[in-house]
Amino acid sequence: MACYTMKTIVPRSFIRFMVAIFCITIAGCSSLPPPQIAEVEQTPPPKSKSYGHVKFGNPYTINGRTYYPMSDEESEHFVAEGIASWYGPNFHGEDTANGEFFDMYGMTAAHKTLPLPMTVRVTNLDNGRETVVRVNDRGPFIGDRIIDLSKSAAKELGFLDKGTAKVRIEALGIADPLPSDHPYSPYRPRTVASRAKSDKNHQQGLHNETRKVQNKGGVPGSGYFVQVGAFLSRKNAATLATRIQSTAKAEVRKGLKTGDNFFRVLVGPYPSPVGADVMLARLSNLGLKQSRIIAE
Repeated sequence: MACYTMKTIVPRSFIRFMVAIFCITIAGCSSLPPPQIAEVEQTPPPKSKSYGHVKFGNPYTINGRTYYPMSDEESEHFVAEGIASWYGPNFHGEDTANGEFFDMYGMTAAHKTLPLPMTVRVTNLDNGRETVVRVNDRGPFIGDRIIDLSKSAAKELGFLDKGTAKVRIEALGIADPLPSDHPYSPYRPRTVASRAKSDKNHQQGLHNETRKVQNKGGVPGSGYFVQVGAFLSRKNAATLATRIQSTAKAEVRKGLKTGDNFFRVLVGPYPSPVGADVMLARLSNLGLKQSRIIAE
């Protein structure tokens, strides 16, 4: 039996065509632009913060208790919860612990141990309101309070009338220095405060005791009082005085205003604002929000 082998004959024209296609392809690939290498943006290193304006402070003692100011590292993640109060009229226009001007209409605060100045977020745990303040003063040194806020800060947090509130404070970092021409700067020209100081006989939210308070002496029954209320009726005044006897010893005093008699319910006297302020907080917690401190 005969065998036949089939051969496939490829036309030369087809081979030339395929060679041409191959060369074109190679040439096209060689003309492609080289792959781009993405440039990595270089982030400049953070600027080192100047602490020349910061006062960390040495240990100090108030009312027999010693406080140890924190370093920057110790305060970096500081969080605390406790009672906040506010201060204003009696210290408006004075210097704070780090020399800045105290403006009760500004957003500032006092703390016993944080570096000065420090930026702090304060949250009122009773109503959820929060604000950011500049801590530039020392205090409060009364009871279990952890921070003293300016009048405006207390208003922002919604406890101006109540006097105190449970809060959480969170340190946000060292605050920047104030420009030398800033009205609150320690280096400002010593001029009269832009806002007149409030009458010291109408003190509320009295401040820390870094200042020495001169005890009032001389006339028996003189000093600092908490005025719980004032009435045209002696009977109403006596009723209130009886109501608070379990908390404080109160008395009814007669006064005269615009030609009319009125009767005040007073608790005291205290030789300095410290004791009066403690009692003011207690009475406020009883719902007596109109209580205020007076000096006689």
